[in-house]
Amino acid sequence: MKIKKLLAIILVLCFAAFALCGCVTQRQLKLEYTEETSIRFTEPYGYKLFSYHGGYSTQYEGVTYYFDKDITEDQRNEFITETVAVLKEIQTRTGVEASEKIINVCTDEYKPRADEQLYLGFPCFKTTEYVVGLCKMLFGNEVNYGVLYGLANNIAIKRGYGEEAQNLEQALTLCEDAPEYLDLNYPCFLDNYADQETLSKVKTIATGFYSYLEDNGKTDLITDFTSQKYTIFKRIFVY
Repeated sequence: MKIKKLLAIILVLCFAAFALCGCVTQRQLKLEYTEETSIRFTEPYGYKLFSYHGGYSTQYEGVTYYFDKDITEDQRNEFITETVAVLKEIQTRTGVEASEKIINVCTDEYKPRADEQLYLGFPCFKTTEYVVGLCKMLFGNEVNYGVLYGLANNIAIKRGYGEEAQNLEQALTLCEDAPEYLDLNYPCFLDNYADQETLSKVKTIATGFYSYLEDNGKTDLITDFTSQKYTIFKRIFVY
């Protein structure tokens, strides 16, 4: 009887521990916002003007966030909570910490553009593109897009919203007939350059290539990118 009671107590404690872990995982950050009467975001790289008046700003762990006034507080909190988690995941994998960065979020269908700041539309939130934008904000535009995509998609898959990869061996057969696709920068995965089937295969190769880098301790390709290292690592990965 005593053993049964002891087992029952242990089970209760285990359930309580799991419940507590769930609460910690799901907890929202405590954030305070400053209402901005006039915010004007600059236009990055000559793309669509990213500009509007009125919104909210806040700062958390070295990153300043600016939001359009039509993005609700719940949406802002969710965005920052997820972004903090993704940035920590990037830091764990690469050793690079976000510091003195700015993220600007509007309500439009605005694809992520990044220099020292990140500009994106809220509809892109919780997509691989959103994580790619964070990576470009941290590592710049010198790093091959496909390498950053591979890192981003691995993280996005782990977070539950990545693009599922196809069979890697089948995807690599694409390169036998069209080796230009091994340029994983090809060409930023836009469908006006290739059909969706081809782009899906290139994305699969990029996702697999990053997994290869991580499994073999070669992720310094991202933090210290050179075309020579990229070419060598890619050749070993493919062949």
